[in-house]
This record gives sequence, structure tokens and C-alpha cells, in this order.
Amino acid sequence: MAKKKKLSESEVERAIQKVRGLYNDYIIRYEKSPSIKEDFEFRLGQQRRIDGDMAVFLHAEVSVVKELEARETRKRSVASGPPNKGKKGPDFADKIMEQHREQIKKYPDIDLPEGSVYEMRKLFGMFQLFDRTCWPLVLKVFRQLKAVIGYGIRTALENTEGEFCIVRRETWPPAVDHYCVLLTAVSPDWGAIEREQQHCIREAAFFLHRILRVCETGLKLGELDEETAAGVENVLKFLHSVITDFRLHDLKPNNLKELLKWE
Repeated sequence: MAKKKKLSESEVERAIQKVRGLYNDYIIRYEKSPSIKEDFEFRLGQQRRIDGDMAVFLHAEVSVVKELEARETRKRSVASGPPNKGKKGPDFADKIMEQHREQIKKYPDIDLPEGSVYEMRKLFGMFQLFDRTCWPLVLKVFRQLKAVIGYGIRTALENTEGEFCIVRRETWPPAVDHYCVLLTAVSPDWGAIEREQQHCIREAAFFLHRILRVCETGLKLGELDEETAAGVENVLKFLHSVITDFRLHDLKPNNLKELLKWE
């Protein structure tokens, strides 16, 4: 059997626009929340990060929209017919649309401009929580591992933390400033917005993996005082949960193993 031809970039973009149109039509026709389309954009970003098969992905998304529309048709048919004898549980399409939102809904939100996706609001809300609850312990690790973690590395990580976690001029941190500028443009460039969103998520993942590495090293070397070590255990639990919930396992910097001198 001949190998299936891979879609060209232009074919992929046309297919993406078609799926976006299907979601828009569904939202308007059935008066649904725009978050449904946000969920698609998130899954699209995830697919691009892992360089997955776009043809298979987009075919599945079309199936999801068709199933959602079919569900609405059935719902209206039941509403105009005999009473429903039993409440039906959520179907496969519902689960696809809600699964990733359930994973990250426990994190606080941050105020971003209209048009920002749910994941971005939750990701940068998470960084606000990280700054309050975890960063002071990470700074203790830096101080207690001065011989292991070089000054340049410490400074770079501290600067990155400030970019991602500290709100300055606006209601959002500097790392997301360009994303917000693009969203508030008179005629938003949604392609540029999507690219900037993926850039922010990638850089956030790199930072989280680097801090994870620092904390794991502190415990491995056994050079932290007892109180700090106990606190770092909680930081590690938090970081592992965040990386899992936001699906950032595969977004690691290439030089992660060279981060610390002892390696």
C-alpha cells in the first residue's frame, strides 16, 4: 500500500481555517460559549508543539464538531418529543472539549485582554501563585548551592522569574506583554497572536523545567538544610503537577543537562 501523502503547509492552513469556521458556525448557531473555540486553539497548539500528524488531528476535530452538532439535533428532537426517561451522561465530544480545562481550572486566573485563551490566563495566573508560594524557597536553594549553581545561571533564572511572575506597568507580567499588544490591536493578526502564544508557552515550559532541575539537584546533593529541603519537596510536587496539567513534559530546553556545574 502506498504511503499517504503528507499535507503541504498551505493545505494545512486551509484545513485549519475550515475547522475554525465550523466551530464559529456551531457557536453562533447554537449560542454556545466562545471557550469551545479556545479549546480547539489550545489543542492545535499542542499538536504543533509535538509536530503531530495534522491530517489525522484535523479530521478528528471535524468529527468532534459534527458530533456536537448531532448532539444538539438530538437534544432538540427530544425536547419536542416524549419526555426523556433517563439523563444521558457526557458523550465523547464533551469529554474532549472539557478534559484539559478540568486539569487547569484549579489555578488562579490573571486578567488578560479580550481574546486571550483560557490556557494563557491560567498559565500566568499559576505563575502568580508560584511567585508567592515557591519562589522564596527556590532563592534559598540558590543561596545554599552557590558552589554548584553559577552566578550567571542564577541571575538568568531570577530575571526570567521576574519576566513571568511580576506584574509591573500593566495588569500582566512583561513576558506576556507582546501577546497582549497583539490582542488589543485594531485589526488583530490571529496568526501572529497564535505564534506569540506558543512562544510564551514554550519559554514558560523551559523556565519550569530549569527550576525543577535546580530543586532536584538540591535534594540529590544533600546540601540543603532540613527546613529548606522539606519546603523544596513541596515545590517539586507543585512543579510536577503544573508540568502535567499544562502538558509541558516534552517542552524541555536542549541544554537542561548542562545547567549545573556538577554535571
